[in-house]
Amino acid sequence: MKLTLILEYPTLKPLIFLLHPANSHEAKIFQEVMKELRMRRIARRGDIVIMDKVILRVQ
Repeated sequence: MKLTLILEYPTLKPLIFLLHPANSHEAKIFQEVMKELRMRRIARRGDIVIMDKVILRVQ
């Protein structure tokens, strides 16, 4: 599973978390995240979205 966590800046308040299958490509995840942000009226025209990929291994 991949977790996508959307935080508001500068408060770092969590806005959304989404779960995706582990084999999902980041480009597809980006499209889904943007769709979700627009649907919930969180993202507005002119907003800046920064995404970073972090890999954590849990044993």
